[in-house]
Amino acid sequence: MRFQATAAASEDSANYVRLKAGDTVKGVFRGDLFEFKKHWVGNHTEFCAGDAASCPLCLADPSKKAQFRFRVNLVINEGGALIPKIFEQGWLVYCQLRDIHTDFNLEKTVVKITRTGSGLQDTTYSVLPVPGGDVKPDFEKRLSEVKLLDLMPSEALAAKPHDEHANEGMFTDDIPF
Repeated sequence: MRFQATAAASEDSANYVRLKAGDTVKGVFRGDLFEFKKHWVGNHTEFCAGDAASCPLCLADPSKKAQFRFRVNLVINEGGALIPKIFEQGWLVYCQLRDIHTDFNLEKTVVKITRTGSGLQDTTYSVLPVPGGDVKPDFEKRLSEVKLLDLMPSEALAAKPHDEHANEGMFTDDIPF
């Protein structure tokens, strides 16, 4: 797993990890992180097209800097099947993951993600390795068969259909979370 900050993913909201205050999800991160920046425009976000010299939004208002974001696939157990979801967060969670990854290989460790708070100013996410959550060889084989989601921005890619049932029924037992 590489951590390298640079520039933005399947836009179907069903593909994303969505947690409410107090919610928890367990899963295994897979693949490299995709780092990018986003601008807040009104009540929605738009991808930053590059550096301040080439992004129209940066050029329009240099005082409004784009915010760092990242995306990574998180494979979760949904109804007995292993399903990839996109986990998108900002700098603080990125730093948490980078620090955890120094002691735990995040692609080989089950993690628990918890959301605390419900507002813009009081929401935090904690990511913790699950005790005894090492990915065993037989489970690694199953994880490796999960087709990961594309993390690129829809602005950069033609819309690709996503088969949301592709992994259903593949793995119904021995999922450690």
